[in-house]
Amino acid sequence: MSTYGNFAFKTTKPMANVVIGAAFPVKETNTGGLFSASYDTINIRAGLIQLLLTRRGERVMMPDFGTDARELVFEPLDAGTTSRLEKQIRDAVSKYMPEIIINKLSATPTDKSSSLTVLMLFSIKEDIQKNHRFGLTITDKDATIL
Repeated sequence: MSTYGNFAFKTTKPMANVVIGAAFPVKETNTGGLFSASYDTINIRAGLIQLLLTRRGERVMMPDFGTDARELVFEPLDAGTTSRLEKQIRDAVSKYMPEIIINKLSATPTDKSSSLTVLMLFSIKEDIQKNHRFGLTITDKDATIL
């Protein structure tokens, strides 16, 4: 189990420690720089976790980074709440993760009280033919990566 502040999350799959957004190994690019972007699915999944679990307003100088997902589990889990979360996710991904395209997104209440499951099918713009699956269940105490 990992923690993010006082918030714990579990993963059902092991995740590698990777630098989000930078390709490894470091090598000179054709433009003379040392870092090139990485569109590896591990990096993208890590970015999605970070984006969805960061509270809006939590990042300095980036007041709209993140979502209200961790607060919305305390709201009535109806269609209005889930559609609000879906809109926040779409807006945040389009602004902060423009390298991916969301093909399908659903936020649904789960059987447990005060929990939401977010399921997403997305494509990487470099390879739009291939769909990738991302899932996250958020409760009042933790999150589980599906």
